[in-house]
Parts: sequence; C-alpha cells; structure tokens
Amino acid sequence: MKRRSRLRLTLLLGLAGVFLLAAPAGHAQSPNPYARIASPANNQPLRERVTIQGTASHPQFVRYELAYAAEPDLKTWISLGGGVQPVENSVLGVWNTQPLAPGAYALRLQVFAADGSVSESLVRNLTISAPAPTPTPSTSTAQTQAGASELQTARTLFQTLTAIVAAVPGAFLRGVQYALLAFLAFGAYMLLKRFLARWLRLGAQDQPYRD
Repeated sequence: MKRRSRLRLTLLLGLAGVFLLAAPAGHAQSPNPYARIASPANNQPLRERVTIQGTASHPQFVRYELAYAAEPDLKTWISLGGGVQPVENSVLGVWNTQPLAPGAYALRLQVFAADGSVSESLVRNLTISAPAPTPTPSTSTAQTQAGASELQTARTLFQTLTAIVAAVPGAFLRGVQYALLAFLAFGAYMLLKRFLARWLRLGAQDQPYRD
C-alpha cells in the first residue's frame, strides 16, 4: 500500500510539474500578426516628420487607424489618419511632430475587422525634444554688414567712372574728364555721408535708454 501511495504521489507531482512548465508557454504573448508598428520603436527620439512603418492586415480587413497620445496617462488619443487598404511591412503614414510640445508620447495602430475584432499595436515613450534656438545677428554684426554693403557700392562706382574717364581719347576732351572726376568725387562724398549717418543711427538704437 505504501509503495502504491508513493507511486501515485510521484505521478501526481510529475503531472503538476508538466502543467506548470507548459502553462507559461501556452500563455506567452506573441507579436500581433495583424497590427505591428516596426518603426518608430519604443523609447526612440522623434524629430520633425516621422515615417511610420509596419503591418496592418486581417483576413476580414476593413480599415486601420493611427493615433497618438501624451504619456503617461494616454487618455486622449488624437487621430493621425489611416487607410482602407491592407499594408504589409510598408509605410502606414507620416507623423508631423513639429507642432507638438516637447515631451513623451505614445503611438497606436488599430486594425478593424469585419467580425468586430480590433487588433492593436502600441509604441511607448517616444520623445520629442525642444528645437534648438536660432541665433540672431547682433547689432554690431548688422552694422558691419551695412558698412560693407555701402563700401562695396562706392568701390564699384569708383571703378566704373575711372574706366569711363580712362577710355576718353584726346587732350581736347580733358574738360569732360574733369567733369566726370567731379561727379565721381561728389558721388563718393554722398555715399560716405549716407554710410556714416546709417552707422550712427544703428549705434544709437543699440545704446540703452538713460533718464
């Protein structure tokens, strides 16, 4: 009797062990074959326009939809659109993240079937960073650029008029040469005066107000 009881107990313990080993394998979740986001992946930083790739299919496929929500509550989902044609390992849509505030977001794919079932894939902790500030030129830089432009204009005018004067033949046209030289001097004076006035005006704008 004792031997039979021990044998029975051994068999029961063996069956229990087999059941416990098989139970996790039977309940292990495999990737959803009908809804899968391949890119972007969990914990991935996002920038500007993001191409969403993956699979959206079903034997009774009707449509699929993409949506995003702010982490961590995921209470409000905002649609990104979708499609009415199945997709196999290809582009599901494009997500423009530029208008979004910096932070973490989740991305969801839902595939709707004619039998009423909904297959879902979720990607978490997608990070959007604040854009880098665009450097603005200082007042001194603007003054330097303005001065360079004025000087270049004066230099071009000088070279042009000098070429015209040099091209005039004969001593009897010396009066014409003098007139052109006078015009050159006057033009250079006006450009220099304009340059100095603009420089002083920009410098005054850059000074702090004093009572």
